[in-house]
Formats: sequence, structure tokens, C-alpha cells
Amino acid sequence: MYTALVTARTHGQLATGAGPAAAADLPALLAHGVNLRSRAGAGAQALKRTVTAAPDSLGRRAAA
Repeated sequence: MYTALVTARTHGQLATGAGPAAAADLPALLAHGVNLRSRAGAGAQALKRTVTAAPDSLGRRAAA
């Protein structure tokens, strides 16, 4: 994951200020958070919004 994020940064695909090392930890952190929120009663739609928004905070969308 880290190597892929370094490559993404090289190609300008990683958001300014997003470090590859910290970003590489995001999937595990996100999965843990979703698990905790689910156990606490969060609904599927709320969890889906979180999972969808998290990667957007790291990268730039490609121009269509």
C-alpha cells in the first residue's frame, strides 16, 4: 500500500499534505472504526457514507 501511495504522490494523485505512510494505515483504521460504529448501532447508510468519503480525503479525482 505504501509503495502504491508513493507512486500516486509522484503522479500528483495524492492530496497535498497527505503522507503515504499515514495514508497506508487508513484502510485498517477505517475498517476498525466501521466495526466499532456498527457494534454501537450505526446504520448501513451512515457506514457507507464514511467508507465512501474516507478515500476522497486522500486523493484527487481524475478529470473526466
